[in-house]
Amino acid sequence: MDKLPYELIREILVLSNQPLVPSEPHNEFYHGLHAHVTDYGLGGVPRREYDILRPVQRQFATYRLICKDISPIALKLLLQDVVLCATPACLTSFSAFLQTKRYRGQLGAYTRRILLVPLPVGIDYTPILDYSHVPLLRTIRTLCPNLEAIEIFNRNKDFEMPTGWLTGLKHLVIVSPSSYRSSYLQSIPHSHPLLETLIISADIGAINSPIHFSHLKRLEIDTGNAFNLNFITAPRLEACTLTISHLLESSLTDAHAFLKSNGRGLRFLRIMQALTTEDHYEDMRYLDPIPLNRIHDLAHACPRLEIIHVLPFYTGAPLHREPHPTLTTLILDRAYAWNLSSVIGYWKINENQFAKFDTVVFALGAGQNPWTTDAEIKQSIEEDPQLFAVTSIITKPHCLPVVIPPCASKELAAKCVHDPPALAEVSAHRSSTLGT
Repeated sequence: MDKLPYELIREILVLSNQPLVPSEPHNEFYHGLHAHVTDYGLGGVPRREYDILRPVQRQFATYRLICKDISPIALKLLLQDVVLCATPACLTSFSAFLQTKRYRGQLGAYTRRILLVPLPVGIDYTPILDYSHVPLLRTIRTLCPNLEAIEIFNRNKDFEMPTGWLTGLKHLVIVSPSSYRSSYLQSIPHSHPLLETLIISADIGAINSPIHFSHLKRLEIDTGNAFNLNFITAPRLEACTLTISHLLESSLTDAHAFLKSNGRGLRFLRIMQALTTEDHYEDMRYLDPIPLNRIHDLAHACPRLEIIHVLPFYTGAPLHREPHPTLTTLILDRAYAWNLSSVIGYWKINENQFAKFDTVVFALGAGQNPWTTDAEIKQSIEEDPQLFAVTSIITKPHCLPVVIPPCASKELAAKCVHDPPALAEVSAHRSSTLGT
């Protein structure tokens, strides 16, 4: 064992833990944006859902018991990503562990990311954090000098996580049903001058003074209501999620102005839609459709855009601009098998009207029609001439992606839509190719 290099031992331990991590098919296509399954920005701190990290941590803890040579390497891996329940008892215990005399208080130097998560479902009551615990939180922050990322997940709408201890981060994520004062958002650039990722899914009060992020690459703010981003400037933005509110016209106008100011280097744009009532939270069909030409306007505000990610709720409208010059990938989120053909028809892939797409990703919802099998979904995509000239990719949560390669030029694919003999010939060729 002594002859094995440190990095090789570390790689063996990491790879042996991979079977515990469910496949995350979206991250290649979401370009580091999706809040639960991707990497920060363009190749930064890896992110996984905290319930996935728990068994990974347990396994690294077990590796410490193998032998004294492996123990310190496993310890460093264990402390790199830390999942903690947001309770005084849990945080006090972690703080004490970091200050263990045996390690001379150096353990915290291994920690790059901390996830503060709710208690497991089924535990009724336990004391929660409040502002009296800020000194404890600040101690943990001091003990972890190389900490780059904090993620806060909260299910309690009556609880607001103290934020005064959050300083000097590169990546900050807050997912909470509770409210945060707009003054906190305005304080973030001062507390985190090198911040690269900001994801906030919480109610935030209206901002009325400028906020400048000089290093921000990835921005996602979902307040569930009308929120004007036009006081925010982020000249280095590479990936962005915009939430369009039920105030459709004013929200689209604000989004376009924001992208015109900040979208020059944007490579990934995700357009979400806020729901009109809490009662419809699980039913996306209640969303107000966005005219497709307005989505085209948003894309053209980003001259280097490569990937656009949208919900399939929009209306067909004549486009009054040229095809986008750099956009190549379309992601349709929560697309359902029963309407794939009609949804893709709006985009006129073969005519290159919106952009010269070469890849279309169907991010299917988990709640598919139980009478439609995955094989039938795949078959319907393979047989649709609107998709003959592009790489089609089917993804579902925690499933490996299905990749269907192109089988014709866009000119031939367009001909197949209206020419049954040509369609039959190309379909037969595709079937024989995919069957080999």
